[in-house]
Amino acid sequence: AERKEQHLQSIATKNMDKMEKVAENRNQQDKEVKAIQDKLDQKQARASERKGLFLRSVSSRSHGTMEKVCEKRVLQDNELKMIQKSLEKKQQFAAMRKEENLFVMSQRTKYKLQKASQNREQ
Repeated sequence: AERKEQHLQSIATKNMDKMEKVAENRNQQDKEVKAIQDKLDQKQARASERKGLFLRSVSSRSHGTMEKVCEKRVLQDNELKMIQKSLEKKQQFAAMRKEENLFVMSQRTKYKLQKASQNREQ
């Protein structure tokens, strides 16, 4: 009976040693998993921060680009208005010259008709 008890105690001790080793291994694995999880969290935090910086950078660049496009648009609109005014002035000048030419031509025609009329009378 004493041998059985010693044998059972020996088995129990071996089982306890194995359970302690398993517990130590599990604790070690838990520590490793926690360390890996902490590293992952840090990487995700850095990635998130970089993403935020990148988005702000892109946003500010696109804002600057939009301002440049708007400035160019205003300049183009101003240039278009100037061209339109110039065209209107040219059209007005051309209309005035046309009227003057018509007046001169009609005066010449009247003069020629008067002269032809005078030549007939003579």
